[in-house]
Order: sequence, then C-alpha cells, then structure tokens
Amino acid sequence: IMLGSLGLGILEGSFSRLTILIDLALTLLFFGISRFVFISLQTNNSPDSQKSESPLADLRVHWKKWLADGALYYGIVLGALGIYMLWNKLAFGTSTPVSGQIKQWWASLPGRAYGGSTRNPLSFFGISYTGEASAWTPVTRVVGGWAESLSGLSVELDWRYLILLALLAISFSLVLLTNRQKGKTAITQMAIVPLLSGAWLQILYYHAIGYAAYKEWYWVSQLVTVVLILSLIAGMLYQLFHKFRYSQVLAWTLAAYLGLTMGTPFWNSIRVSMPYGYWSPDTPYMDIPPLLEEYTAPGSIIGMTGGGNVGYFIQDRIIINMDGLINSYPYFQALRAHRAGAYLEQIGLDYVLANPTILDQQPYKGQFNEYMDPLDISYGGKRLMRYGAPDHAAEPPSP
Repeated sequence: IMLGSLGLGILEGSFSRLTILIDLALTLLFFGISRFVFISLQTNNSPDSQKSESPLADLRVHWKKWLADGALYYGIVLGALGIYMLWNKLAFGTSTPVSGQIKQWWASLPGRAYGGSTRNPLSFFGISYTGEASAWTPVTRVVGGWAESLSGLSVELDWRYLILLALLAISFSLVLLTNRQKGKTAITQMAIVPLLSGAWLQILYYHAIGYAAYKEWYWVSQLVTVVLILSLIAGMLYQLFHKFRYSQVLAWTLAAYLGLTMGTPFWNSIRVSMPYGYWSPDTPYMDIPPLLEEYTAPGSIIGMTGGGNVGYFIQDRIIINMDGLINSYPYFQALRAHRAGAYLEQIGLDYVLANPTILDQQPYKGQFNEYMDPLDISYGGKRLMRYGAPDHAAEPPSP
C-alpha cells in the first residue's frame, strides 16, 4: 500500500524498501514467540488441543453475543473517554491534557533540554536498562548490570544484554513447561497476556508519537506485569522443588535474602536523606519558598520553571509554571508562537525566578527577556527578576 501510494503520488517523500524486511522480521519474531508459547502450553485435556469449528462457523454462531458484549464494553470505555475529552474541550479549550501536548512539542525541538524523544531501538521498545525509557525495571537493570560485568567478552554491550534477555525468556519458558496445566492456568488467572499487551502498547504509543521527559510513574503497568511474572516463576519453581527435604527452609532463606538485599539500600538512602532529629520541627520543607516570601510582596504572581513543589509550599503567592505543564492551553499556544512574554505580562506576572541562561535556550528562546529586570537576589543558579513595566511590577518589601 505504501509503495503504491508513493507511486501514484498520493503520499510524498521516500520509503525505504528495507522497512518491509524489518517489519517482516519483527512480525515473525513476535508472532512466532506468541505461537510457540500457545503450542507449548497445550495439554491433552485442553479444549484448545481438540478439533474446533472453523473461524467462520464460530463467527456465525456467536456473532450476536460478541457484538452485544463488545458494544457494552467499548460503549462504557469510549463513552467515558468521550465525556472526558468533551469536558476538557469546553473547560480548557483542548480535548487532551496540555501536559502531554507540551511533552510531544519538547520532543520535536532540536535541543534536548528535556531529554527529547528516543534515539535508539532499545529505548524505543522500552527495554533499555538505563535512563527514563527503562520501563521494565527491575529486570532490565539487573540484566543490564550482568551484561556490563561481562565486559571481557568480545561482544558489544547491547548484544550481550539482548542475549542475556533471550536466555532469561527461554529459562522462563522452560519453567512453564515443567507443569503446563498449572502454567497455563496461572497465566490466564493473572491476566498476563492482556497486561503484557497493554504495557507494550503504552510504551510504543509514547515512543512512536515522540515524547520527552518520561517519568518513572509512567511505567506502573510494566512493574505490575514484572511482579506477577516473577511471582509466577517463583511459584512454579517452588512446586517443582517443594517435595525435596529442606525446600521450605531454602525458600524462606531466599525470601529473607532478597528482602535484605533490596531493603538495605532503600533504608540507607532514607537514613542519609532524612536523619531523625536533625532538623527542628519548624524547618521549611524547601529553601526557595521562604526566600520568595521574604523578597516578594503578598499576593505576588511569580513565574518559575519547574515550580510545582514551590507552588505547593509557598504562602500568599501564586506560582506560575513557565514550562506550561500546569497552565492553560492559551499559554502553551503562546509559548509555541514565541508570544509567552506578552501573555505573562497580560495576566499580571510580578516576578520571575529562573536561570537567565536557560530562558535564552529552547524552548523559550529569549521571549521573556524584554520584560525582565534582574534583582540582586540569587539562589541555586536562579535569579529573582521583576517582570513587566516598572510601574506594573510590585515593589519587594525590605529584607
């Protein structure tokens, strides 16, 4: 279809013929794996192993029920989604969250101030073991550590990592084959197939459309899937060895070892970052809110980059996030059109606390410079600046 569309002039641009071979290889790989798992888990008493009707005959018998069930299910899902998008459109002027649109915009910029979109195959498929695109933690990070420890082998790091992942998948398949009926039942009852499919589709959605500034909480469904699969493996191995002497003692020992090795680093991190009794009860959670409260008048509107935490803890001031993540859709449009400086002046912005060098780079490109009057107050590389005309900006109180 692509080649024909290009030949007829329906689509413009070029289309690499190698894409067809890559698509074929990926199709054979993923469909082959799924068919292998399906066939290997068939049992003699399974309805799947018996002769069944043809798909067309099955469709003729069940199409009414499938249509009714599908309409009910998708009616609820799509109806709720439609109401949500309609409310967004009426209340905010856009159907989808502004934060997602901004992160797509960031990914399209030439600079990588916010990380940018993925630039290698491992990150695109979510199996990278480093960076924010590492979706399948902790498995990918553990296997990545193993791959790095095998640096003496004359194999590139990425290939060592992929080989270890393949060996891990094969080992998992062999564990399932030790008790096919139990493995198939567990996969079904834990909903591993839909969870795994949904998690993969979410990863591909983010990376295919271009997205920047991933956060670790994006990958909750992947973590749930990993925990369930690891629990399934542990259960299958226990069923395999539970008849041996001292197997229960060994299982408890292993559980205690994992708990200590995973819990000790976490406890050390908490102990170092939050020592008991080190700070007095009236110590502020952050240093910036008291600074802004000292040098700005009550009721001031203050612009910042990454100001979500400050906006939560500050008193009697309004914090505007100049990244645009928690602001209105019109501000995002003004930011893209390089008119955000005038927009912020129009809404009455009094101060800006930011690094002037950063405001000269993408995605801001100096569009606030003509409105800022630097003050002799700095903190953490950021500088406090009056915003707007001198007669508009509020006078700071004496320190």
